[in-house]
Amino acid sequence: MSIILFMIVFLGFSNHFFFRSFTDREPLPTFFILHAIIFTLWYVAFIWQNWLTLKGKIIQHKTNGKFWSLFAAVVLFSGVYVIFHTLQTSFETGDATFGISGLFWGNNFILFTFSAYIILGYLYRNKPQNHKRFFLLASISMLGPALGRMGRHSFMRISQDFMTNEAIYGLGGILLLIILLIIYDVYKTRKLYWATII
Repeated sequence: MSIILFMIVFLGFSNHFFFRSFTDREPLPTFFILHAIIFTLWYVAFIWQNWLTLKGKIIQHKTNGKFWSLFAAVVLFSGVYVIFHTLQTSFETGDATFGISGLFWGNNFILFTFSAYIILGYLYRNKPQNHKRFFLLASISMLGPALGRMGRHSFMRISQDFMTNEAIYGLGGILLLIILLIIYDVYKTRKLYWATII
């Protein structure tokens, strides 16, 4: 699942970040580049942490986990700064493509749910079944922007309307990932963990 999430981020931001220099888009401001690197690092770390547990390297997983839990604060502050700067630019230029209210509430909700899942994941670090689900849900909660951008690829458009595509891929994609987790719980363990339910 962690590899799938990274692939979503990579595909979603391929034209906007990873391969931007090969397009006719203008260069990103430095803070957006830093935000993209921090965001991507989170998903690389998620793969790495899962790989360590898969190989039975639990002590190294726990040691690294302390750092990555602190790194989550960097992810959070990076997101807050990008929201603030984007809103400031929207007010100064009068460009409200995404809707200022939606931009503010939508992105702050993402950061709130990410923070809540990280805190719960850390608090339940000694209960592996809940711990791993909380960190998975934290990572899923941030995927809205990446999923939304997937709908901008010409070969993936469902609707001609820009915002409809964003909503279908952003909300629909997150819902699908959560449904997959529910299916996994029921199939693998014949029950739903409370971390999945909330």
